Amino acid sequence: SYPVEAVATMARIAEAAEGAREKHRAHPTGDEAHAVAEAARSLASNVGARALLCFTPSGARARTLSHQRPDGPIFAITADPAVRSGLSLWYGVQPVSAEPSGDFGAAVHDGLARLRDSGALAAGDRVVVFGSADEPEGGATSLIDVRTVPDA
Repeated sequence: SYPVEAVATMARIAEAAEGAREKHRAHPTGDEAHAVAEAARSLASNVGARALLCFTPSGARARTLSHQRPDGPIFAITADPAVRSGLSLWYGVQPVSAEPSGDFGAAVHDGLARLRDSGALAAGDRVVVFGSADEPEGGATSLIDVRTVPDA
């Protein structure tokens, strides 16, 4: 009977923790990167996005977004295996391998198609895209957009 009670107690704790997520979001810092991440999280929540997709050569963008505790997963696209490994430890972040592309629009389309084909997202899901139009070089986040996962 104790294993059943232990699991029931753990479930109650997990439900309470999820309900308190808003309390654990990052507080305003005056930092532009955190303000942009908060805008992306808020946009995702307001439009009912299934996930957030960020392009992050160094992982910084995904880590900053993770501080905001979004409701859905953060798919962090990066070519660097060490960055992917580190990002797997951050709240809500699911690292995705992809080679850099000189065309940001094509990279977004390819990323959404890859996530659809893997079953992580479904055609028609709304996703907030968070990144820099200067990809793959990186730089300050200059783009937040709502996209729909395309059909196969």
